[in-house]
Amino acid sequence: MLEDWDENDKPLGTYEWIKNVDSPVSMAVSPVITYINSPSGITQPSVAMPRTAAPQPIYDLYGRKVERMGKGIYIHHGKKIMNLK
Repeated sequence: MLEDWDENDKPLGTYEWIKNVDSPVSMAVSPVITYINSPSGITQPSVAMPRTAAPQPIYDLYGRKVERMGKGIYIHHGKKIMNLK
């Protein structure tokens, strides 16, 4: 068993070399790594809470801001909406 250390001389875990037993003529070896500590560079992501949005204006298809919607097609939050009343 050998110990593995990071660039700050902190122990990462142990590893050992095991012979390949799948083939009698193969002399290949592969590492088996067992880490003690979890990676130090990965943290829990933070989520920004959305702000409460101010009321968005409503526009007609000519790009004019409207106060009250009648029958027709309007733009609200960047999407076309249809008012049937």
